[in-house]
Amino acid sequence: MGYTHYWYRKKIIDEDIFKNIVDDFKKLLNKTNIPTLLADWNGDGEPDIDYTEVRFNGKQPEDDHETFVFEQNMDIENKISKEGKYFVFCKTARKPYDIAVTTFLLIAKYYLGDDIKVSSDGIKEDWNEADVLVRHILKYDVLEEIDL
Repeated sequence: MGYTHYWYRKKIIDEDIFKNIVDDFKKLLNKTNIPTLLADWNGDGEPDIDYTEVRFNGKQPEDDHETFVFEQNMDIENKISKEGKYFVFCKTARKPYDIAVTTFLLIAKYYLGDDIKVSSDGIKEDWNEADVLVRHILKYDVLEEIDL
């Protein structure tokens, strides 16, 4: 088993809330070198970041692993449900694009609160870089709300 992040979330996220999540993620990307680490789902082209979904991977040949996918309206086919929330995960294997996954999940937690439960194979120190970026660029602190 590799280094993985997990979350339970609602099937549909309100459009305005999802827009806020995407806008803050774009704001963070624009102020960091994170975009240089990202590619599309197969590690080749540009990441997909819009108001219906966020989908990216690391760049091939050695920095891609599992695709990170976060949709506004989630396809729940074959998803495990717990208390009205659906299980999703992304195994990054600690590859460089992991910083994009952890920052995105912190942003999602800020906006979704109890509507998302985030956990990880990592420890708090593994999320420090993402925490610093979110606190300094976006001015909010949610790391303590992640199950580490």
